[in-house]
Amino acid sequence: MEASSGGGMVNIVMNGKQEALSIRIDPEVVNREDIDMLQDLMIAAVNEAIRKSQEMMTEEMKKSPAGSISRPILKKGAVGMALYAKPIDHLIEALMRLPGIGKKTASRLAFHILRSSSSEAQELARSILDVKEKIRLCSTCFNLTDEDPCRVCQMSADTRRSCAWSRDRMT
Repeated sequence: MEASSGGGMVNIVMNGKQEALSIRIDPEVVNREDIDMLQDLMIAAVNEAIRKSQEMMTEEMKKSPAGSISRPILKKGAVGMALYAKPIDHLIEALMRLPGIGKKTASRLAFHILRSSSSEAQELARSILDVKEKIRLCSTCFNLTDEDPCRVCQMSADTRRSCAWSRDRMT
C-alpha cells in the first residue's frame, strides 16, 4: 500500500506487516535550510501508511466470515497442539468459561472480536472491567447497583419523603 504527504512530495510504500518497503522524496521538497518540514512530511507519510495498513487489515478480516477461517489440518499424532495462535486460543478458552458457551460459540465470538475494530474491542474490555470494578449489592434491597443505595431504593425514599411532605402540608 502506498501513502503520501505534502501533496505527493513524500511517498511511502508499506506492506501488510507495516514494514516500510520504499520511500520516495521529491527533490523539490529537499531544502537544507528547512529540514524540519521534510521530517514532518516523512512522519506524516509513515503515519498515513500505517493507518491505511491497519484499515486494510481490518477490512480484510471483516470480509472473512468466522466459518471460512479454517482450522489447520493436523498430522496424525499431533494431539494437544494449539490450533490457532496463542492469543486466539487463550480468548476461546476464556470465552468457554462463560455459562452456556461451548467451543464452537466461543470460536465464533473470538473471531467476531478479531474482526471488530480496536475501539470496539477496547469498549468491550472496558465494559467488562467496569462491571467487575463498579457493581456491588445495594445495602437496602441487595439489588445489583453502581451506587448505594440503588436507584430503586433512592426513588422509594424520595417517594416516601414527598408523600410525608404532602401529608404534613395537608394537616
